Amino acid sequence: MGGRLSFNHNFYLAGIQHGYFSYAHDIPKWGFTVQAGIQYIKYGDIKQADEQGNITGNVKTGETAFTLGAARRLTDRLHWASI
Repeated sequence: MGGRLSFNHNFYLAGIQHGYFSYAHDIPKWGFTVQAGIQYIKYGDIKQADEQGNITGNVKTGETAFTLGAARRLTDRLHWASI
């Protein structure tokens, strides 16, 4: 899977969006394939209110995760992967 680029993006109801971007690279000298990626989700705008329930504005919300991983063939039938 070395040299592969991956990207996806999903649109859900209520303005929620989710996506993932990653790249994998072979390192033949070490016998590993390494991977790095970014996963994100945007929840859209959420109403912001004070203690009395008065709407004071909107808040944009979301999350982002950075991932790293490695995989190696141990035998012809057995592979090892770590994320």
